[in-house]
Amino acid sequence: MIVFGLGNPGSQYERTRHNAGFMVVDKLAALEEVTFRKRCFRLIMQARKPGLTIVKPLTFMNRSGTAAKPYASKSEVKLIVCDNMDLPIGSLRIKFGGHTAGHKGLTDVTRFLGPDTIRVYLGVGRPDEGVSVPDHVLSRIPDDLFPLFEKAAEQGARAIMDLAEGKRLEAVQQQYNTRKE
Repeated sequence: MIVFGLGNPGSQYERTRHNAGFMVVDKLAALEEVTFRKRCFRLIMQARKPGLTIVKPLTFMNRSGTAAKPYASKSEVKLIVCDNMDLPIGSLRIKFGGHTAGHKGLTDVTRFLGPDTIRVYLGVGRPDEGVSVPDHVLSRIPDDLFPLFEKAAEQGARAIMDLAEGKRLEAVQQQYNTRKE
């Protein structure tokens, strides 16, 4: 299985809503006891163990497809982890394929991997009145909501582990899909 966690590189983007994918794959790497390493001459960080490759693009979110391009021809199951504004913070949604709902990073990755990928979405909520979408997704998750978000990220990592170990998608969806209100 190849897992792509979407986010933006750099410490200024840590704990931002748009880095949900990075947070999940960081937790996944910790649970799997693997370390991210920069790949020579490639715009990615990668952690590997037999049967599992975890990828963090070193490009900005909207250019994540560049990092996915070398994996397009691989026959392994591909999974993309990213934020979703249509879900409240603390929600987790796992699904197969579908539209990108205007998510530019997801759109760029699926341009190379195709629409038929497993997706793990972490809810980041909608922007408040008068706040633009870019300002919202690039904002830090409020401290009071961060534990809820972190719990969902942990559950996302565990769901990916279950999928990598061969558990059926439908069973993983039933166990992990949540919607907090």
